[in-house]
Amino acid sequence: GGGGGGSTGGNTGSGNTNTSTLTNLNLGFNFEGLAVGEFHVNENANRQNNPAVAMDSDGDYVVTWERQYNDGSKIFAQRYNAAGLAQGAEFKVNSHTGGSQSKPAIAMDSDGDFVITWQSDGQNNQEDIYAQRYNAAGIRQQGEFLVNSYSQGSQMNSKIAMDSNGNFAIAWQGSDLRGTGIYAQRFTADGQAQGEFPVSSSTENNRSAPSIAMDSDGDFVVAFQSLDSFDDDGTTFSYNYVKFQRYNKLGQSVDDEINVENGNTDHLLPDVSMDANGNFVVSWSQTAQTNGQSGVYSRWYNSSGDAATGFRVNTDSISTVAIKALDATMNASGAFVINWLHEDDDENPTLFARRYSANYTNPDNAFGGVSQGEQFKVNNKGVNSFSRTALGITNNGNFVVSWSNFFQNNFNLAAPVSNNNTIFGKRYAANGQVK
Repeated sequence: GGGGGGSTGGNTGSGNTNTSTLTNLNLGFNFEGLAVGEFHVNENANRQNNPAVAMDSDGDYVVTWERQYNDGSKIFAQRYNAAGLAQGAEFKVNSHTGGSQSKPAIAMDSDGDFVITWQSDGQNNQEDIYAQRYNAAGIRQQGEFLVNSYSQGSQMNSKIAMDSNGNFAIAWQGSDLRGTGIYAQRFTADGQAQGEFPVSSSTENNRSAPSIAMDSDGDFVVAFQSLDSFDDDGTTFSYNYVKFQRYNKLGQSVDDEINVENGNTDHLLPDVSMDANGNFVVSWSQTAQTNGQSGVYSRWYNSSGDAATGFRVNTDSISTVAIKALDATMNASGAFVINWLHEDDDENPTLFARRYSANYTNPDNAFGGVSQGEQFKVNNKGVNSFSRTALGITNNGNFVVSWSNFFQNNFNLAAPVSNNNTIFGKRYAANGQVK
């Protein structure tokens, strides 16, 4: 998810206008065994997982991911220009090499300056959140820095969003003896911390899976998953719900936290994305109810927090247990793309996406995005061992999708790829055509 000013692992703001319908983009394969339109990101044959993407207003973008070694994972990244050409070689992000660094997230401002955050296990004998700033040329700005102020328990699953001037906020999941809660810290563009604060008012409900998005002025939203219990005639039930809390650019909360969707079913994998003016969309996966269907759902909100009717994103019939990951990205003008990873009954994973315009006159919703055609398939090989998927979008609506996938061919990397995951990407024009 992400926003008009930055991204959450991520994207950055800007437009999508074409209404063409695409369904299956399996167009063929090149000499390296890659599907036409797909490209590989990493240069090393070790196992690669958990990609994240951020894109600036001109279409330049950065992919970051984790690489697994015998002594733990490390964070790497690769810069690209708007034409999709790699800018230099991949580079290692984390400076501290002890323990394991994993689950990166990235945000970028309109000029191309970016910040990568990750969780570090074993650094200072703790699980903490770290980050590293870069300018638009990919040059480190000072060193990596500790994000969380409170150091007891485990801090994990960090996400990041950035405004158009480079100010940013990082949200993460922190746990202690009371349970799990969501926390955040704001930073100025030069990396000055503005004070850690709890997003969730209680840790008793085991809140997890944060997502964060920010508009061009620095107002932001943090979404998360909350395990809530309630009593019905002496029987206790527990369900996961997706909730969010709005903040202004000073980090002051706006209204109370909001439950996105009610119902006696689990709501999982929350993701929030925001445009430059503060309108935002929250997406999630949902298990079936008596009067509903499993799948990927979304709900659009205006900058005042007023909600449109929630809508189902996927057009096929699936079970929520098969939704392994999802991501959404919205540009500065409010057009957005949602993609998700779905496993079929034979556990074959497929990556789908669907585009929405910034037209807020949808007669069904009163306001909210209008679908630009049906869902379409992103990956061309339905093999195994997918991990997190990621999106980035430009001001004119071009977008890039990245994912990790099992690949057995040697395609001109530094060492043969055999039985390992690698990072892939695919670029699209605003009309959904593969670039």
